[in-house]
Amino acid sequence: MDREGDSYALLAHLSCLDQAGFVVRLGQNRRLSGERAGTYLRQALPEAVHLTTRRVPLTRRATGSRHHSARRARNAVLELRAMQLTIERPDYADRRTSASSSLPKSLSLHIVHVLERHPPRGIVPVQWLLATLEPIETPEQVEEIVDFYCARWVIGASCEGRMNQSVKVRPGSRDSRPRSSGGTVAREQDGEALRQQTSKGGCATHQVAA
Repeated sequence: MDREGDSYALLAHLSCLDQAGFVVRLGQNRRLSGERAGTYLRQALPEAVHLTTRRVPLTRRATGSRHHSARRARNAVLELRAMQLTIERPDYADRRTSASSSLPKSLSLHIVHVLERHPPRGIVPVQWLLATLEPIETPEQVEEIVDFYCARWVIGASCEGRMNQSVKVRPGSRDSRPRSSGGTVAREQDGEALRQQTSKGGCATHQVAA
């Protein structure tokens, strides 16, 4: 999901689903809990572990918007870093309905920080903060998380020229424990589909949000 999915209630709901993996791009600088109480998400990012670097082709963006500036097509070198953080329930949950106040006081999430260190002069660097519960111990695991975010929208044109959109969804788990046989098969099939899409330029040809 993109930044519109950055809702504490939604993240809490997704975290409780045993067979639903998720990757949500964060847009808010959330307050942290536990040992980092009193600090915020972006303050902790320098401590994230650098796992790998990858080159991603960015498409041209002719016009800008509230979230994105116009840009030329280019190859971006992105650092992929990861860490586990615990975010605190926002204050508004305590002031609203009983349903909001029943949300957990904190959520432990895996955060993948994707950052373009050396963009061209005058260009806003690509930067994503991805929240998930997928494992983040290896470069391959972190790259898979980024690939699933890149493939969140599969866009194609019908024979009549109309644009169709579909969301990529797959079973997942909240940790690295073995999945059920159904979930494993679905993951393998989905991973193969993603590899085929990537080999055809799937992730690379999608417009990347800065």
